[in-house]
Amino acid sequence: MLQIQPSHPTDSLEQQFSFIGTIDVNATSLLEPLYQIPKQSKVELNFAQVERINSMGLAQLLKLFEHWQKHSVTIQVVNVNRMITVLFKMTGLSRFLSETHSPVKPNSPATSFEKTSVISAPSSDIFNAKGLLYSPTPSATALAQTF
Repeated sequence: MLQIQPSHPTDSLEQQFSFIGTIDVNATSLLEPLYQIPKQSKVELNFAQVERINSMGLAQLLKLFEHWQKHSVTIQVVNVNRMITVLFKMTGLSRFLSETHSPVKPNSPATSFEKTSVISAPSSDIFNAKGLLYSPTPSATALAQTF
């Protein structure tokens, strides 16, 4: 269940909200008042206590963020955990993350997954996996690979 706790800013055009819990289909009614944010506002969403977001929650956030963009509302999402950061990157919502989007150090593997190493296959063209032999026939031009 999602809870949204507003901060009380001194400037009405700068709004801050802390999201707590799970963002899913049940969050729809809780997100409704956020559509009333005035045009030209700046909104900061603190995700420090968000446990998870499912596909319906992502859809609800995307709908809200697109509404805000149409109304020139500046959006910043802060304190996003590693799993939600990856989810935002996979879905294109990462454009709303701040530069310091995770409480983990920026150079740690938790936030810089783009730099992960790739494990290469053995150098021989035949390798064994649980008793099955695979002999790949790689092609430099074909999109499909034959094994």
